[in-house]
Amino acid sequence: MDVKQCSDEKYLKYAGCSLNDVLEFLKIADKNKVKTWIRTVIIPKINDDEESVKKIYELIKDFNCVYKYELLAFHTLGFSKYEKLKINNPLSGYKGLSEETFKSLNDFLFKLKKGSNIL
Repeated sequence: MDVKQCSDEKYLKYAGCSLNDVLEFLKIADKNKVKTWIRTVIIPKINDDEESVKKIYELIKDFNCVYKYELLAFHTLGFSKYEKLKINNPLSGYKGLSEETFKSLNDFLFKLKKGSNIL
């Protein structure tokens, strides 16, 4: 499951839906003991900072169903599909995430998860 943002305002802006919908889904997964793997795509200038990663981690860490949380680096490999399909790419001006930023945020997340049951 992807958790894209750390606030409802940002979720509506970038994902077009409510963070509350995501959290409701997690509550259902938790209630039904469905093992859940959470991922966040880190996009430059949108959620590529420690505060965003920390806030998302804080949102998910108390759900017993969450067994893994990982970050994924934003890339531009799919941009050509938007062009071929002649549809608007809302992230067309963005570049891929740097390896340095990705490593730094992964190191930060590793420290946050230390001592928890989340991989």
